[in-house]
Order: sequence, then C-alpha cells, then structure tokens
Amino acid sequence: MLHFSRAKVIAILLVCLAGLLATMPNFFAKQTVESWPHWLPNKQLSLGLDLKGGAHLLLEMDTKELTEKWLQSIRDDARGTLRTAGVAHTPGVRNEAVVVTLDNPADSEKALTELKKLIQPIGNAILGSSGNNLIVEAGDTPGQISVKPTEQAYKERLTNAIGAAVEVIRRRIDSLGNVEANIVRQGAERILVQVPGFEDTKGLKDLIGKTASLTF
Repeated sequence: MLHFSRAKVIAILLVCLAGLLATMPNFFAKQTVESWPHWLPNKQLSLGLDLKGGAHLLLEMDTKELTEKWLQSIRDDARGTLRTAGVAHTPGVRNEAVVVTLDNPADSEKALTELKKLIQPIGNAILGSSGNNLIVEAGDTPGQISVKPTEQAYKERLTNAIGAAVEVIRRRIDSLGNVEANIVRQGAERILVQVPGFEDTKGLKDLIGKTASLTF
C-alpha cells in the first residue's frame, strides 16, 4: 500500500485546488464571471467555431483593382519626372505596364535616364535587398519607354496590402467588444475571418465593409 507523507498530501490537494480554481470560470456564464472579485480567476476557455458556432468569412483581395491603382500611381510618377526634366510625352497604361510615348524620339536617352530614377530596391535594412521595384526599358517602337513592376515588387505590394487589410478588419471587429476573433491570411490573396459566438454573418460583413479592395 502506498504511503504519502502529510506534506505530499497537502501539496497534491493544493495542486488540485489550483486546477479547480483555474477551470472554474468555464462552468459559469460570462456575465457571472465578470461580477466576481478581481482576485478570483476569470479567464474562460475560448471555444472555436466547431464547439461554439459563429461567423465564418473568406475574403479575397481584388488583385485587378490593386494593380490598376498601382499602375496609375506609377504613371503619375513618370509624368511628374519627365515634366520636371522638360521632356514632352504622353503616358498611358497598357498590358500591366506604363508606356511613355515621347513627342520627340530624340529625347529617348534623356527620358530613360530620368525614368530609371524611379527604380527603388525592395527589402529592408535587416533582410537586405531582394531586387528592384521597376523595370525601365526602351519599347519596340522608337520613342516609347516601358515602365513595368517586377514580380518581386508585385508580391511585396500584395503582402503589404493583405497585412494592412488584416489590421483594418481586426480593429473593426475589436469595436464589437469582448470578441475572440481569428483573422489570418490564407493563401496568397485571401483572408480568413472567424468570430466564435457571433452569429450575425451579415452584420459582420457590414461591419468589415469594403476594406482595401477585398471581396466576399
């Protein structure tokens, strides 16, 4: 027959009591737990959608809109750069690139030099550069110059857009109060939103709204 000293028995009882106190809030309603004295445990187990039910949304980034706005921004930068340099031109967007048509093809060399100033390295001081944001080169037609985003720049821009959208969604859901939401990136272009215990899916859609080129 096993024999435990009094000290061991007391230690075992204390551990059991501590475990009981830690799990006790899960046996009461949230309103009841919130009314307890602050020195009592009040942390309840967060149940997932499979146990508690709730709203589930899968949002997708509108990459077409994202690319169009980006190309418009590049076009505006190219226009401003060449205008400052005194190079007459007409900028446009074609085949996911900005195409600059010079009034005088003889200005091609000068225009190329000026537009290449728009090229910036991708990366940060810690990880270092992973390439450039733009490819600037002469077009097939004399007097035309192509300014096109690189694949690395596109991936970085998409990642930044998804990250910004996640933060916006999180802030809007936090406005609901004490809600445990799961908001994560899923794949390259999607965001998964799960809110256990929140049954109003339409209300959640209205709350999130049209955030950063996202669609439901």
